[in-house]
Amino acid sequence: MTMLEPSKVKSTEEQYQEDLKLERTDVGYVLYYDDEVKRYVNATMELFGNSAAIKTYTRTGELWKGSRTTTVLSSNERPMMYQLLSVEDGLSIIAMGHMVKVDAEAYLKIRTHYQLLNSRLEPMYKQEREIVLGLVDELLNDDTLVVMLNSFIKEMPGDLFADPRVITQVEAFLAYAYQWPPGESLFWSDELQRATYAKVNRRVVGDKVMQSMVFDNEELVRAYFRDGLDLVSEIIREQRDLDKKQTMHALYHAINRLNRDTLATAWSNEYGSHLDCNEVKGLDQAVEVYLSIDTINHGLIQYAGPFICYLMENKVFSENANYLSCFNEFYKVYQVALKRQKSKTLKSRLAQKTTIKKRVILIHDVDLMNGFEFERCIVALFSCMGYDAALTKQGADQGIDLIAERDGLRIGIQAKCYVGTVGNSAVQEAAAGIRYYNLDKAIVITNSFFSESAASLARANNVILWDRTILSEKLLATLVEGT
Repeated sequence: MTMLEPSKVKSTEEQYQEDLKLERTDVGYVLYYDDEVKRYVNATMELFGNSAAIKTYTRTGELWKGSRTTTVLSSNERPMMYQLLSVEDGLSIIAMGHMVKVDAEAYLKIRTHYQLLNSRLEPMYKQEREIVLGLVDELLNDDTLVVMLNSFIKEMPGDLFADPRVITQVEAFLAYAYQWPPGESLFWSDELQRATYAKVNRRVVGDKVMQSMVFDNEELVRAYFRDGLDLVSEIIREQRDLDKKQTMHALYHAINRLNRDTLATAWSNEYGSHLDCNEVKGLDQAVEVYLSIDTINHGLIQYAGPFICYLMENKVFSENANYLSCFNEFYKVYQVALKRQKSKTLKSRLAQKTTIKKRVILIHDVDLMNGFEFERCIVALFSCMGYDAALTKQGADQGIDLIAERDGLRIGIQAKCYVGTVGNSAVQEAAAGIRYYNLDKAIVITNSFFSESAASLARANNVILWDRTILSEKLLATLVEGT
């Protein structure tokens, strides 16, 4: 890698006096952490070059004292950096030799100042990026390694690759532990997102600054690195003489690229018959089709993630390379479409009530049913949805109470009319029934709710769960008639 020529090391005072001649960035009002009083105080801040000047004020608005900081770089190849520690109550906490809390406007001024200051290093950033992206291609051209990575992906929890918050936390830890220089980033997330979901705790002990990272999914994220990425990175570096930081960033992107391809293919194989991306007119229509698929729990990320990857592969989004951007774009359209669907259902139900004399079954009617009545209700529900539905043989149902068929799709359903929470056994029985009845899917339907353990087990076994909320929506949408 070509490095810029090192400069002569200046003293702090020389650097400060030199910076004073430069154009200033007036950050404006901030909250400054005063080490003497051990609290944040009102202040104003100016940035110029590698230096910053801070004036603090009393609570009555009188000038209290001033403070300044200067960073002397040992070489021109090192970037001037601030560190965004966290985002709390709409304020960004930034460390730049001083701890300050700033609002969104001040944060943008600080970020722009340092971007301009480091613009001299853009050629080096670009070269670093090209090295990492080249390494990604190299890793994905190794068939043996690809087989290993695909096996690794299957062992990892799906949230690591589909849940935007978890992905952001993974990238925050990657940036923290394997620092990426400022400039054009390889991450899907930006630094503001990462600081929102992953906080850096900073404390001074003597003349040392101690830092640690804290985030919501800490156990999951740390295990992903400790028991996953770190170990795979070591295996790769044993076979190749590679830089550790570059290898970790390349490995992360190689895994995500492989996983996106895998999820897109899986969704296409399972649900592709519902949606031809060559025929749909944009994201709005694609989401409408997505919401029409009965065997999807539309509120679960395990289904949305693969669907989004499928749309990315088919170039449906405005920016198809960034999963987080695509997720946000999808979610906005999804929310609008879901609201429209619920409004349409309500209008239809109200119109039907004025013309149909028969009583429509609602969720509270279900609560009064016994087990057999509930099973018959579910048969009627799926019949109204256009399926051929029938109960299995009573007493020997093998975990499946009824089977619904449509367009060659065979769905086995276990109906649980419960008062309490539905646990693991219902999921286990439904999963066992898939093979016994040669089914394509299994659904457990209840008028209650599922335990977290049951939900986790269902995700692992590809069993669909309809809880009280989903069942209520389906009943309203189909207008199943009671006697």
